[in-house]
Amino acid sequence: MLRSLSFVSSPIVRNLSQTHRSFVSAVLLSKSWDKFAVSDLKKEARSRGLSPSGTKGALISRIQEHEKSLSSVASPSASTVNKPPEIPSVDTTKEGEAPGIPLASQHAAPTSSYLNVILPDALDDEHEPAISIPYTFDSLASSVPVEPPPEQDLPKMVVIGGEETYGGASPTHHLFDDTITSESEELSSTVPRGKGGILDDLAEDMGLPHFRDMKKSISNLPYRNGSTMNKSAELLYTQRHLVGPPDPISHLRPIIYDDVPPPPVPAVVNHPYSLQEFDPEPTKNLNAYEMQWKLQRQQLDDLSQNFWLDSNARSESAKEAVLASLPAASTPMDRENALSEFYKQWLLQESERVDEYSKIWRSRNWANIILAARVTYSRFPSRITDFFKPTRKP
Repeated sequence: MLRSLSFVSSPIVRNLSQTHRSFVSAVLLSKSWDKFAVSDLKKEARSRGLSPSGTKGALISRIQEHEKSLSSVASPSASTVNKPPEIPSVDTTKEGEAPGIPLASQHAAPTSSYLNVILPDALDDEHEPAISIPYTFDSLASSVPVEPPPEQDLPKMVVIGGEETYGGASPTHHLFDDTITSESEELSSTVPRGKGGILDDLAEDMGLPHFRDMKKSISNLPYRNGSTMNKSAELLYTQRHLVGPPDPISHLRPIIYDDVPPPPVPAVVNHPYSLQEFDPEPTKNLNAYEMQWKLQRQQLDDLSQNFWLDSNARSESAKEAVLASLPAASTPMDRENALSEFYKQWLLQESERVDEYSKIWRSRNWANIILAARVTYSRFPSRITDFFKPTRKP
């Protein structure tokens, strides 16, 4: 009995009684080895120092037993386990500091790669800034003053009537001078206008000379002896609508009409009517539509002349202002680009105005065509009566 008590009170037994086993986490023991292949189980057994022989079930049981044998470890003595952890002493003399925030006396130096942005060198090719082109289409008064072209002493021609007809405002074209027409010898046809037969009337309407004059002119044509052409041959070219030289600004060629009625005799009193309309001799009076047709024909020509004269004058003034605004060092390519942009802007600005002009011109042109047809139709009865009249012998 005493021997057994002495065995219990021995230091070895006392240390064994004080030691106890503690298990590790259950996660290590919950591993499912059934999902592994036999080759994997053999590798795991070799890594643990176990025998890799046997079936899959034997390998699994062998590995599980090895895990159970390693799951328990000897814990330290009770005095060591129950001892609380040592807490480091806190120095109360120092002022508290927030973690991660540097002191005011310390400056955080940025790293070498902080905001290290490398920009490309843009000074390799210096581009000249674009030239701003001023457009002064609507306000031409602010543009560079353009010297007016020198006045040319161009000839003039009265179109319809003199001052007695229009009260000092008769329409004229810069075509012929009065001195030229007065000095030249007048060439006239042998057949009075409207006094010939039906063939002569047709020739007059088509602007051709009378057939008698053509026959006489052909018979009197000069031979190849260097002699000049006589007056009868020149009659082939007298009754024609001629085309004058182009206007320097509008670039239009005015028409010289050969059927313009002669101006009336100057009267003492001016009035807005033409005395020729009230001539007592019916043979001298014009047709009811003929005077109106000739007036509208000339008004249409004046409309085109005035429109393009104003449009081209404003266009040239604006173009000179654009070219004058360019710097002195501008290249010919800069001038071409400036003019190209100017022409585009000018067409956009004038498109509405040109469309309105085209609409008016078409309507008036159709009215003149219809009126000319009425004039030709009204002459037809007189031609029939003249055809049956006996012709006088020369």
